[in-house]
Amino acid sequence: MNILNDITKKYLKLNRKRTIVSIIGIVLSGAMISAVTTLAVSFQGFMLDVEESNNGSYESIIENSTPEIIEQAEEQNNFKDIIPVSHIGMAENDFSDENFIRIMGVEKENIDKVAGMALEGRMPENENEIVVSTSFFNEETPYIGDKITLKIGKRLSDGYELIGSPKEENEEFEVEETRTFTICGIINRPYFETYYDYYNAAIILVDRSGILNSEKIDLALIDKNSKNIYEDSERLAESVNVSEDDIQYNNSVLMYKGVSLNSGFNAMLYSVCGILIVVIMIGSILVIYNGFAISVSERKKQIGMLISIGATKKQIKKSVLFEGVILGVIGIPLGILCGVLGIGITLKIVSSLIAPLLTFTRKRRNRISYFI
Repeated sequence: MNILNDITKKYLKLNRKRTIVSIIGIVLSGAMISAVTTLAVSFQGFMLDVEESNNGSYESIIENSTPEIIEQAEEQNNFKDIIPVSHIGMAENDFSDENFIRIMGVEKENIDKVAGMALEGRMPENENEIVVSTSFFNEETPYIGDKITLKIGKRLSDGYELIGSPKEENEEFEVEETRTFTICGIINRPYFETYYDYYNAAIILVDRSGILNSEKIDLALIDKNSKNIYEDSERLAESVNVSEDDIQYNNSVLMYKGVSLNSGFNAMLYSVCGILIVVIMIGSILVIYNGFAISVSERKKQIGMLISIGATKKQIKKSVLFEGVILGVIGIPLGILCGVLGIGITLKIVSSLIAPLLTFTRKRRNRISYFI
């Protein structure tokens, strides 16, 4: 058997052109397959980065709980990040007849995890700065760098506290404190503001002691194993007697991580990649098969001589397979390496070309949206 392998090696060396062409075919096939898979993974990672940048990296939020939930979450030991968000209160909005301002407090190191990055300006750096959602701004409102004085308290109607509902005739506003902030940035609507709420969201910085003294908090969570976020969040909510209706999931982030209950994006992405890979594999098999068929045809005389001196069909077959192994060992790693490097260089060039356009478009879109 070793003799047949030696003969196969000598044949490949003597027919260098055909050997090189066969290796190039395998390299191209491996490169195309690895390029498609690398592109899919890169695109998924890119979309995840964009979503976390726009709206935060949290995976779930348990709303309307108390500070005791922090201790319960730490005891479960299932979460990589536990991010408390304090309910500061509602504030009267002097620039709108319909909307109030709802203020929440977050620790400085966690603010990007629940609100993403500032669309314009920056995030707060001290307790006297505030970021406000895009829905707050119109042609008459203060802007970045301006100071705003807010009367913070509660909306009450017949003894009940109002949050997102429209103003009522018998509503009263109970002022608890008055504070002046500098507007330092603009953010997307955070998790606690929807298009149907009659308030604009705002976030300020608080320390952990201030959060622990709050009457009510929300708890944002990032699981150690994202696949368990649904189960772990529900278990935590149950342990502190919070309804499952008060659990909010960051579906976009979970979708790009591949663990969302709504798997439409991933199904589409994987289906497209699967189809491309199948097409590439079919083409590659035909090309490589033809190459081996030609090689076997040219070696008929040699194979006949080997059979005449006692080589069996099984040994001949193993000899041909050995040839394929040699070509594959050389071609497949090179193909994967070329595919990854090629798509990496391509993505770098493309990203550098479209980055200025994306930056301009985003800024233009944000400036227009402030006045809608």
